[in-house]
Parts: sequence; C-alpha cells; structure tokens
Amino acid sequence: MEIYEDAFINTFEATAFQFLNPIENPLSEYDDAGYSVGLCDFNGAINGTFGLLIHDNAVMEYLNFLFGDEPEMTVTDELKSDSVKELSNVICGNMISKCINAQAADYKIEKPQFIKLESLNALPDASRYTFYVDGYGKICGFFFNVK
Repeated sequence: MEIYEDAFINTFEATAFQFLNPIENPLSEYDDAGYSVGLCDFNGAINGTFGLLIHDNAVMEYLNFLFGDEPEMTVTDELKSDSVKELSNVICGNMISKCINAQAADYKIEKPQFIKLESLNALPDASRYTFYVDGYGKICGFFFNVK
C-alpha cells in the first residue's frame, strides 16, 4: 500500500498544488460539507478503479492556479466537476504507470464519473479510502483497486 500512497501524494501535490498530511483525528471531527468524488475505471491488461475524494477548497486552488485572476472566468458547478474528473484521470494514469509499471497502451481509463457528496458521511465505500488532510484542513483521500 505504501507505493500507492507515495504515488498518490506525489501526483496530487504536483497536480492539485496542495500539500497533504496524515490524518490525525477521526473523520467526524472534520468539516462535513463541500466534498466531491471522482471515479475512474480502467481496463485492458490491468483492470481496476481509482477514487479521489477532494474538497471544494482544493478544487478552487487548482482552478486559481490554472486560470489565475482572469476577471472573465466564472467558476461554475460544471467547471468544478470537470476539474475533479480531470484530476482523477491524471492521478489515476500516473498511479497506474508508477505503481504497476504499465504503459498507456496496456490500459484504457474510462470517462471519469463525478459524485457531489451531501456530506462526508455519504462517501460510498469509505473503508476503501486512505485519508489525508490538505492545506486547508479538509479531508482528501483516494482508493486504488486493481482487480
């Protein structure tokens, strides 16, 4: 599992521009609102699923980095969901290449799915996730399941 964690942390920090720290408190002690999940299924020579749990603050930081202070830029729900899906896709691909040593021709990542959570307690399959705290003190997490 450590190789997955290292690959996730390195890719997330380089892509989302947020540093992650180990979680120190139970999930119930963190803010419960503003979370989304990006899910990517991949198949080919290897099959599996990747899930990314991310808070809106981290998504906004990512968008601010990409677009800066462009006054004509309006952050819509669609743009936020597209960003979560794109982050999921990029992180999933990097984890496959780093952890499984697969080349892009060996697998295909399906179109990512987006889930807006009503609360952190609504996270499907929470026991599969490894959790961290991002730079805003919000929960971030992932699961990487190879079948």
